[in-house]
Amino acid sequence: MFPNRMESYRHSFGKPLEIRMEIQRENEVQRRIFGLLLDVSPGGAKIFSEYELPLGTVAVKFFFKINHENIAASGELVWKSAIPDGWVYGVKWFADPVKEMLIAEEIKAGISIS
Repeated sequence: MFPNRMESYRHSFGKPLEIRMEIQRENEVQRRIFGLLLDVSPGGAKIFSEYELPLGTVAVKFFFKINHENIAASGELVWKSAIPDGWVYGVKWFADPVKEMLIAEEIKAGISIS
């Protein structure tokens, strides 16, 4: 079986990074919450939150820092899984080639300095 070559590579962190999320409806921020960034790729991420959030029905803005670069990305929650202390979510970034390139470059830079 061959891996899907179109899949984005993912980078997991030894210690999860803090992430801020803004749940939006009709272009207005409805809720701000904090969580942990478990892994990231140019195409999406896996995050942890203590709160249960709706899938796919709202836009979410994510704010996090990789290395020393502040990143703001928008996306949607595409899957979730309950765990004892909260929820793990899969995030798919909305298409943004510049943001995808920035995330890829920061992942590469972080790997090379580790």
